[in-house]
Amino acid sequence: MINSFEIKNYRNLDGLKIKSFGRVNLITGKNNTGKTNLLQSLELLVSEFDLEVLKKQFEKRREYDDRKYRNDVENEYKNIQLFKNLFPYKSIFDLTNSIEINSDYKNISARIINIKRIEDDDSIRYVTSDNLLFDESINTERGLEVFRNNDRIRLLPFSRNIFRSGNMYIASSNRINFSNTNYQFIETDSIEKDLNSNLWDRIALSDKEKYLIDALQIVEKSIDRLTFISDNERERYAIVKKKNFERTFPLKSMGDGINRILTIILALLNVENGYLFIDEFENGLHYTVQEDLWKIIFHLSEQLNIQVFVTTHSSDCINAFQKVMNSSQNMVSGQYIRLEYKNGLIREVSYTGEEIKYASENDIEVR
Repeated sequence: MINSFEIKNYRNLDGLKIKSFGRVNLITGKNNTGKTNLLQSLELLVSEFDLEVLKKQFEKRREYDDRKYRNDVENEYKNIQLFKNLFPYKSIFDLTNSIEINSDYKNISARIINIKRIEDDDSIRYVTSDNLLFDESINTERGLEVFRNNDRIRLLPFSRNIFRSGNMYIASSNRINFSNTNYQFIETDSIEKDLNSNLWDRIALSDKEKYLIDALQIVEKSIDRLTFISDNERERYAIVKKKNFERTFPLKSMGDGINRILTIILALLNVENGYLFIDEFENGLHYTVQEDLWKIIFHLSEQLNIQVFVTTHSSDCINAFQKVMNSSQNMVSGQYIRLEYKNGLIREVSYTGEEIKYASENDIEVR
């Protein structure tokens, strides 16, 4: 688990420290206080600046377009401008600046640096040095250098299209994660059906199916079974069997809320011993179902050894969270964190379970 966290030189979170995370963490704050930035920085930490993750994050912010470039110079310029977006907007950008994401789990850093391309008879290799100056005449270019615990794990020349895998562009922003670190990121908007179907395939015919049905019954108690089928366009979608009905029903016909629950629980069941990130938990969910959903999340996070990070704008979500966190039956550590501006910087304000309970009962604003 990630128990503590500090980030330097990243978007609007420069110098942010989180003293303590729990197993299930709820993050709130006003608009533009960096809630999604915090989730994405945690995703970069566990994925170690994986290129698919970076491309997905850039696409979500409309910072990246997938056009082709005529030459290496144009491609390099575009990549430099793109990766500048990761640094604080008001900072003086310098090649020596680095993004640092430190935790008790591991430390990851990334910087843009000058690299020298050495062309041998049958290969191309790259070398780097803090003293290396940019000089096109000696095949010097720029790239991204990534470190894990002070050991370099990745060097990416910007003259190449680094978001290619072989001859294929990396897939859409909702691409499923099959990296060594087990995690999933649930976006604010709806998830593509192919993601849910792939997640389903990984738990089908296992004991985990029961947890999924229990979650769907929060909205529709008559649901008895679920599977995915293909339509004429080869898209797979969820159908359910209801008790006392012979025919099946498309899950999509039951509304966005139950499909949001499907995505959340499928992702949770697929990240055993890993991490789940959910941006804007409440999207599509009526307040009456949120407490029961939190109960399942708290329970499964303990059973499957998962750490959960969630953002919200909703007081209903906070109230439901604190009820489950403070329940005498709950054995899982929860943490409520609010991000706010202090002296022009984003800082955390943490609350104990009793403080959140008191605020909820007395209608005190803590969002």
